[in-house]
Amino acid sequence: MTDQEEKLRDIKRFCASKKIVLLGNSRKTLTTKKNIDGYGVVCRCNYGFPDIHVYNKKGGANSINKYQTFIGKRTDILFIAGNSPEDKATKIINPKFIVKTRISDTNTHPYCRENSYKFCEDKWSCLAVTENMSPTTGCLAIYFLVGLLKFKSLNIYGFDFYETSNWTNRPLNSAHSPEKEKIWIRHIIENNIKKNIMLEIE
Repeated sequence: MTDQEEKLRDIKRFCASKKIVLLGNSRKTLTTKKNIDGYGVVCRCNYGFPDIHVYNKKGGANSINKYQTFIGKRTDILFIAGNSPEDKATKIINPKFIVKTRISDTNTHPYCRENSYKFCEDKWSCLAVTENMSPTTGCLAIYFLVGLLKFKSLNIYGFDFYETSNWTNRPLNSAHSPEKEKIWIRHIIENNIKKNIMLEIE
């Protein structure tokens, strides 16, 4: 068994028959109190928490405590794109598992590059070709969770398809298509009714 096969096996075992929550990066998630750490598996995308990228100033670990009422503080799976958090930030987030959703390692820092399961090339290309879109990290996280894991339920927060700003206040990447992602994600949910998936609207 290869290192990558072992990583995927361990993720599957950890998530089996559990209630999973996936958190997107919409600021809407910071307005409603939720018991996120009460889920069996907590998944986050990219930097995971607001202001975590300024860990070397006054953010970092403090931001995890600041927002835990709304988005919890535990991270079991961190989904990252090519631009991963810096090593120190990743260690503050402290995920049990890292899943990489982009092919390129150019902007992936060493800790994420060496410790991630690579869920990239074929799935990214599949969505890029069949749906004619460049999928976001969150979209690929849903693809991974629904397609590969056997869970009890999946609740999805923080996906408002760029109706509001995200935690980093970065502009929408022109390659992404919020409307196409919304249609695709709703299609995935409708076609996996028995998997008990809920897209939470806040």
